[in-house]
Amino acid sequence: MENKFQKIKNNIPELIMFLKALPKGADLHNHSLGGSYAEFVYEDAVKKNSYYDLRNNVFLNDIEYEKSDKNLQIISIDEFKKNYMDLLETFREIYPKYNIAYSYKTNYTPYICEIVKELGGYAEVVSDME
Repeated sequence: MENKFQKIKNNIPELIMFLKALPKGADLHNHSLGGSYAEFVYEDAVKKNSYYDLRNNVFLNDIEYEKSDKNLQIISIDEFKKNYMDLLETFREIYPKYNIAYSYKTNYTPYICEIVKELGGYAEVVSDME
C-alpha cells in the first residue's frame, strides 16, 4: 500500500481514486470539537488473546482461532495494529500532524475503539449519544 501511495501522492485524481477504494472511502474528515479518547478498557483480554470475532464480540486465542471457521469478521489484533500504524506513518510523511479519528457511530465495537485509543487515535463523534 505504501509503495502505491508514494507513486500517486502528487497526482490528485489518482490519489482520490486510491482513497475512495479504501473502506468507507477513506473518510479523512475531522470534527475538531468532537474528538475524544475512547473510554473502554480491555487490557486483560488483549494480553491473553490474538484474535477478535466481530460477529460475536468475543476474543479468541490461537487455539480457538484454529478451530474456528476463520470468517473474515475474525480479525487479527496484531494485523489491525500493523495496518493502522502503516496508514498513520504513511500520511505523517506528508502531513506530520495527521492523526486518525475512528468513527464510533459506524464502528461501535468497543474493543476496536480501545485499540485505536491505545495507538493514539481519536474518537470521531458528532453527537452526545456517541
